[in-house]
Amino acid sequence: ARAGMASARAALGCAALAVLCAVGVDALKFDVKVGSSRCFSDTLSKDALVKLDYEVIGAPSSNSGFLVKVETVGKNGVQVYKQTDATKDTFAFTATQDAKHDFCVSNLGNALRRVRFEVATGVAANDYSEVAKKEHLEPIEVELRRLEDTVFEVHKEFLYMREREEAMRDTNESTNSRVMWYSIFSIGGLLTLALWQVWYLRRFFRKNKIAQD
Repeated sequence: ARAGMASARAALGCAALAVLCAVGVDALKFDVKVGSSRCFSDTLSKDALVKLDYEVIGAPSSNSGFLVKVETVGKNGVQVYKQTDATKDTFAFTATQDAKHDFCVSNLGNALRRVRFEVATGVAANDYSEVAKKEHLEPIEVELRRLEDTVFEVHKEFLYMREREEAMRDTNESTNSRVMWYSIFSIGGLLTLALWQVWYLRRFFRKNKIAQD
């Protein structure tokens, strides 16, 4: 039974590893000079779960001089998160719209600092240890839950990509239709101009008795 359980866990682990390639986890460490900012962008789909975890390494516990903010980009831009004198924090939110999101760190202090910055989306943003404690799940059940959520996330991403593909196809078809009609009108205009030039020249020659019928 133990051997069977171990095999099941190994199979689940391999499947989860293969599918987790579609889940986003970006962990960075970088220096921010005094008076400068570093920004990163990610396009998030509506209802996507996002977890932000950062730490200003070596900063004082207060008056760090760091500003951390997250906001959507576009005509309906919304500020999702803002923290002044930031040192470290973990923040989770759910995207309310399909939009590009900017994650920015600004050094308003008086010394260069190194920042650890991690953004996790989708399944990677879930804390399954808390889920296991709350629902009293066994390790194998936690892995099953993780795999189920991952498959759902991948399926959701495929649907989103298909919607984007359909929207792009509609845009291409509309553009092609407009180009076709523009070409037809252009050809019609050129033919009309050519006929008018022939009529004008014939009239001019007749008037000056250069050409006879």
